Amino acid sequence: MPDRTPWYDSTMGDSKSGPDEDIVGACYDGDAGRVGDILSRDRSQANARDQTLGTTPLIVTAHRGYREIVELLLTNHAGVAARERASGTIALHWAAEGGTSSW
Repeated sequence: MPDRTPWYDSTMGDSKSGPDEDIVGACYDGDAGRVGDILSRDRSQANARDQTLGTTPLIVTAHRGYREIVELLLTNHAGVAARERASGTIALHWAAEGGTSSW
């Protein structure tokens, strides 16, 4: 099983960091309930980006193997071809790297 130890400082997800950070922080934390709450208020958050790497919720959850959240994001039209700004990779790259590409 891949290491899911967060390198991400979850305090970045607080309201002081902006609305897009909230869903990305919830994804790093693997908090499906919080992600669902955010998406119920604003489906566009499925395609939010963090300010540090330009990563998306789908990239984060695919890499960490959070299948329930991946499915929730896909149901809310998360962009599967969205590239992380820092690396130029997409969620499928990170799913394969994290060992979760067989879903």
